[in-house]
Amino acid sequence: MINNPPKTVLVAQISKPQQMIWNLILSSQGLSVYNYHKSSHLKFFLQKKARENQLPDLCIVDVMYFIRQEESPYEFCRWCDLNYPEVEVILTHETAPKVSQAERLWAIKQGAQDLLPGFPALHLRAEIILGLQRVLEVLDLLPIDQIELGYVFTKIQKIMFNYHQLDRLNMG
Repeated sequence: MINNPPKTVLVAQISKPQQMIWNLILSSQGLSVYNYHKSSHLKFFLQKKARENQLPDLCIVDVMYFIRQEESPYEFCRWCDLNYPEVEVILTHETAPKVSQAERLWAIKQGAQDLLPGFPALHLRAEIILGLQRVLEVLDLLPIDQIELGYVFTKIQKIMFNYHQLDRLNMG
């Protein structure tokens, strides 16, 4: 039996807690995760990875990443679809508690596989499972390994608790 290398996911989120949550849940499912923190253009990075034959299978990128660079997330999806059709893109919107069906369908029409809301403090477990299920569906890796995911929920709860404690200190 041939062991295929794990699928690779590039994660670019503006929020550190969101980045950490994606990293933990994707790693728990055996995916190789590359955290992209740079403020440089993601297109240049993908071009470099293409020259090295190391393109990710999937990019999970917060729309705010593009907005901060005065770029369109949808233009990025179209560019990926045209230049690297083997690279799937899922957009996230950390500041949106919900994504409307119209927004989601527009993102899909522009080349994204989906547009997911950020992980909220409330109902975190359910939203994480929905987000992870969508990612694994895109990568054709269902079902979710519930045991491994269960191990990371404790870590995620600590991350969110610490994040909210820091938030309170900064406000007070």
